[in-house]
Amino acid sequence: MPDMEKRGDFHRYLMDNIADAFYLHDRSGRILEANQAACRHTGYSRSELLGMSVSDLNPYRDPAEIDNLLAEMVASPGAQKVFRSWHRHKSGERLAVEVNLVRLNHDGHVLFLASVRDAREWARLEGELEHKIAFNDLLLDFSTRLISVTPDRIDSVIQDVLADIGAFFNAGRSYLFSIDLDAGTFSNTHEWSAPSVPPEIGRLQNLPFEAFPWLMGNILKGNIAHLPDVDMMDDQYRVEREEYKLQSIRSLIIVPLMKDGRPRGLFGLDAVWEKRFWPEDIRNNLRLLGQLIASAIDAVQFGGELEYLAYHDPLTELPNRKLLYDRIDHAIAESTRTNSMLAVMLLDLDDFKLINDSFSHNVGDQFLRHTAQRLESVCRAGDTLSRLGGDEFVLLMEVEEAADAARVAERALDLLTSPIDIEGEKLIVHSSIGIAIYPDNGGDSDTLIRNADLAMYEAKASGKNRYAFFDQEMTERAQASLSLRHDLERALDSDELCLYFQARVDIARSRICGLEALIRWNHPSRGLLQPADFLPLAERSDLICRLDHWVLKQACRESRQIQKDGPDFRIAINLSARDLYETKHLQRLIATLEVEGTQNPLPLEIEITESILMHDVELAMDNLRRIKAAAPDVTIAIDDFGSGYSSLNYLRQIPMDTLKIDRAFIADLGTENGGAAAIVRSIVELARNLNLHVVAEGVETEAQLGLLRELGVEEAQGFLFGRPAPIANVLDASRAPGFPQRREWNADNRPD
Repeated sequence: MPDMEKRGDFHRYLMDNIADAFYLHDRSGRILEANQAACRHTGYSRSELLGMSVSDLNPYRDPAEIDNLLAEMVASPGAQKVFRSWHRHKSGERLAVEVNLVRLNHDGHVLFLASVRDAREWARLEGELEHKIAFNDLLLDFSTRLISVTPDRIDSVIQDVLADIGAFFNAGRSYLFSIDLDAGTFSNTHEWSAPSVPPEIGRLQNLPFEAFPWLMGNILKGNIAHLPDVDMMDDQYRVEREEYKLQSIRSLIIVPLMKDGRPRGLFGLDAVWEKRFWPEDIRNNLRLLGQLIASAIDAVQFGGELEYLAYHDPLTELPNRKLLYDRIDHAIAESTRTNSMLAVMLLDLDDFKLINDSFSHNVGDQFLRHTAQRLESVCRAGDTLSRLGGDEFVLLMEVEEAADAARVAERALDLLTSPIDIEGEKLIVHSSIGIAIYPDNGGDSDTLIRNADLAMYEAKASGKNRYAFFDQEMTERAQASLSLRHDLERALDSDELCLYFQARVDIARSRICGLEALIRWNHPSRGLLQPADFLPLAERSDLICRLDHWVLKQACRESRQIQKDGPDFRIAINLSARDLYETKHLQRLIATLEVEGTQNPLPLEIEITESILMHDVELAMDNLRRIKAAAPDVTIAIDDFGSGYSSLNYLRQIPMDTLKIDRAFIADLGTENGGAAAIVRSIVELARNLNLHVVAEGVETEAQLGLLRELGVEEAQGFLFGRPAPIANVLDASRAPGFPQRREWNADNRPD
């Protein structure tokens, strides 16, 4: 017996000092014995392993498949199987393994001995091989698509290729830029972004080389620009680093597109979810893809002359009727998907025949070319200007409202009234423009062109050098909107705008604790206009940012004057989505806050509606932090809180100071809708937990005020304390005995 025990101890000693993991298990897969290497390999203790089965170690394989393998070996004495598989570590890590499984007989029982060794190198090589095969398939597919691409399809094919590349390399964005060496700028021409990643192409245009010294320093030398960690960029590139962080880029790799030894573009990938290091083989693959795309573009540019002539007018080189109809059909399909509007504008030169009759057809041709060049100057990227033939041109564009088309038509008419000097003759020909809107005036190319043509004749009939919409009512609305826009532009440069203020009241102390600045417009002919009369128009253009800037500057002036008079009121101003999300407007806002804050601390509060905040909450949080860093005295309020779907996790991270409860909940207080009080109570509790102030908006009755006091709301705002009024009226009323019960200072008879 002692000899047997010594022999067993020796066997145990041998097993525990072998590098490979060993498992002894029965026919059912239950583990009966395991050595120390098995414990090290899996992270489990020996006692834990002895309570497990083979399926527990390999959950990636169907248990029935494992059972069939064991059954097959049971039927074959001395059977041995060698195979590669996967085991799961105790931590959850997936382990590549090579298994040598042997069938044993012991005391009449069938057992299995499995020796297992690390096969990570095999898995790595197999993964690399699979990646190479997949990449070669991708390359072959791209070559097939790009080799025969036509000029009218090159943009859409490149877009599809970028989408496939981005998905293949698990990138957040993939993109192309063109480089203008003479101007020293580069512009984003094509971009794909993953569904959760915001596109950046709209603002990455005409970027100066000097704004991206690290990137362009590499690209101009023909080197790949590889940045595994944006945060680790040297401080000498801090401006460039901040731009990448603004785009949520964690890592990037960008390949130069070379021609004749000079960079003519760049192709790249952004990693936005995690930091990435692209090894040399992937860098080489990306350079190969870039060369393929560049070659396709060259083939279109230099080998597509016949195809080009089939789709373009030979005189003006504009798209011809065939290409125009293709573009309209494509635009209709896209507009149907995005629920957007299109304008088809047909322009006819009035009395152009007189030029051909009075001079020559050569002069007439030159006049048409000059006209085409002038019309191109009113087009945006993405618009299509076409010559139908003769003296007719068509402009296809996406619009947000009919007034956009009216504005372009006015610019075109104005440009074309200037004389054109040809062979010493100053020639003037006026124009008439007809406008049809999709989907209101037609659902296909033929109908839209026909209705635009009818509208053009209506414009001619009304006196020429005019434009007309296919729908007369639409014409009147668009003209009114355009007129109001012109008036608003004038108002920004004159003394027609003013600020009214509405008091924010400390409920417990019954006194004013802050003011909200609200813009008003003293229109010369329409009187005092409320924000609802003109802000929607401004929000469809850059005018909203000019208005925001005017309000900010005026509020700072009013704040300094109030401080001189004694009261220490914080003034709240509203911020538009464009100021929060568009770089140039955000930078202007920050610069203004920095300048204003150097004179005195700024008792300002910036209000952002919950819906604007949730549009892109990650970017919003970053930009709000930039505002707070530039102006630490400025507080942030979330307006209309409760109307959206804010995440509690985000609320903890947003650099805010105040929640303003949406007026809809206040209106329901004390009514049959008993849920309003519960919601308000929840918001108050949430604010307390986040150390935030709470303001109730839209308070109109003493009953509402009493309930808010019971619910623990700190501050209130609404018509109960007075309608918005000039600052002098508000301050005088605040000093009157009995405030806030006395409200003689109401100056505004309509709600905001």
